[in-house]
Amino acid sequence: MNPSFLSRLSHTIFGAWNAGAFLVLSVSAWYLLRRQHQEFAWLSLRFGLGFAALSIAASIITGDASAREVANDQPTKLAAMEGVFPANQPEGLHLFGWVDMSAGKVYGVEIPHLLSLLTYHSLDAPVKGLESFPQKDWPPVQATFQCFHLMVGIGFALAGLVMAALFFWWRGTLLDQQWLLWLMVPSVLGPELAGEFGWMTNELGRQPWLVYRLLRTSEGVSHLAHPRDVWISIVLFALVYALLLALFLFLLNDKIQRGPVDLPLAPVEAGRRASA
Repeated sequence: MNPSFLSRLSHTIFGAWNAGAFLVLSVSAWYLLRRQHQEFAWLSLRFGLGFAALSIAASIITGDASAREVANDQPTKLAAMEGVFPANQPEGLHLFGWVDMSAGKVYGVEIPHLLSLLTYHSLDAPVKGLESFPQKDWPPVQATFQCFHLMVGIGFALAGLVMAALFFWWRGTLLDQQWLLWLMVPSVLGPELAGEFGWMTNELGRQPWLVYRLLRTSEGVSHLAHPRDVWISIVLFALVYALLLALFLFLLNDKIQRGPVDLPLAPVEAGRRASA
């Protein structure tokens, strides 16, 4: 029950909801584009959109809460996530960029003072930068920065996709937007990638600590396990998970190709008129 437990748990749960919602959207859009199971697909597409809107909004709220907790409890992680170097001054939020470690700055697009506002609810609130801490306690800044911004960028791209779909649904022309349906098909990968980049941000940003401020990663090395044994374990785990992934994709594709059980649903044209 550390200070970040509840926000991390809820953020993870809503991320899983996103994964489920975009799987529904992807399969539904694929059916509609292929003109298969159209009544079922139109119903499931609307359900997926509503659920995706809810889960994305919840992910943004819990992610914001988690970032503020990081600022208080792991300030070096927040500094690496946003590429903040100056010790104690108001800071802007980078939309994207590249960290120049030698110059101690980020080259990219920045919104001035936004990081201070989001973190401390004040435009002039100082943010602790990396220069406030010994360099031996810095995380790998470039990797942490890029993983964090990839996670956020993917999340907001998915939010934009959902907002566009909701707009055309409200206009009653969603089924006419072929380009939008095609974007929904690969969108199933978005929550998966965002989740991976988020987890990498968490683990990279925690370095060089295995237990934050208590045990360094370099001190957690076992002197009993031979490096060869560790590599063998990693390879075996990778093989097992690769086989499970292949089986999962095979079964999922088989289910998608066979399609749903036919049920007496409202015709798709009626759904189009009702949405208008």
